[in-house]
Amino acid sequence: MAIAESAFSALPMCDGLETVSTLTPSSHLPLQPRFPPELERIIFEIAASRCFPKEILTFMLVAWRVKTWVEPFLYRIVAFPEQGFIPIDILVEKVASVQYLFWNPVLSNQEKWEDSNESTDSNESEELSPIPEDLALSVTLHFCSDVTNLFLGANTCIVPKGMKILHELRYLQRLTINSSSLFLPEAVDFAAPFLSGVTHLELLDDYFDVENEPRDRKFIAGINQMPQLTHLAFNVKGGIPEVHDLFYMNKRFQCFVFFEPIGGRIRIHMEDIRFVYIYPISHREDWLRGATEGRDYWTLAEEFIAGKRAKVIDRHSYFASRPVLTQAESDSEAYGSSDEE
Repeated sequence: MAIAESAFSALPMCDGLETVSTLTPSSHLPLQPRFPPELERIIFEIAASRCFPKEILTFMLVAWRVKTWVEPFLYRIVAFPEQGFIPIDILVEKVASVQYLFWNPVLSNQEKWEDSNESTDSNESEELSPIPEDLALSVTLHFCSDVTNLFLGANTCIVPKGMKILHELRYLQRLTINSSSLFLPEAVDFAAPFLSGVTHLELLDDYFDVENEPRDRKFIAGINQMPQLTHLAFNVKGGIPEVHDLFYMNKRFQCFVFFEPIGGRIRIHMEDIRFVYIYPISHREDWLRGATEGRDYWTLAEEFIAGKRAKVIDRHSYFASRPVLTQAESDSEAYGSSDEE
């Protein structure tokens, strides 16, 4: 939807005919939009909030005022280098310089990140010392406390202070994290507000050990305290049938995704159409693709399950062979079958 600068273009001129306007001066519409500016802004902001970054660029071409309104929605993805080190002066300067673009610019100076880095004094900060990714994450999340989708890579170290910062998140819906970060040095409060809205949870490591019954019980009890959780993904290296057993009876779950090879061990669980195996992927690249374009492995899993419900895909199939689909790809191209393995 686009709102033009004026409601009508000029009346057409026809050769050989005299054109007479039937509009009186008082009936001419003004050049400004008919909507009140406040309502127009709300319309554009709602539209932009439901778009992915590349689509927002189109809105920015409508008018300067629209660009001002929707530009903040363009800056919704923050990705750190995989090596995990960023010069602290660059991080703070860049984030602070565009703080008006973020939802919640609560960090107006260096006080908070200096307090959170006990091993770095002010002199070291002035010497542009590199900072670990968990501190960079802390600085950024102080600015972006309304983040909805958070990917913490397998090599991301979340210290207790880092977990404290996660508790400041109010609208988190999707979380990718090491399961060990949720239990070490002590188990996180799964009933905490920052987890109450999470619908998609991916656990990157294999800390979850199905042979450790006390840990199993603690894990299951924790997961069951997340009221909105419907999608769960694992990267465990073994015991997949046992893991599935732990959640099989919970009908709230809509999708279980596993990334480790499972062979014939899962055949006893094929009747559960919620179960999906996806060939190992680059989790970081897939997450970025989903954040920018809206299609990731969750999309594949949901389409795969929908295909089984619609009887387009064999109900006993569980292997989704490709990490990302396009609209033009057919189900037969996108999905494999357990019989083909």
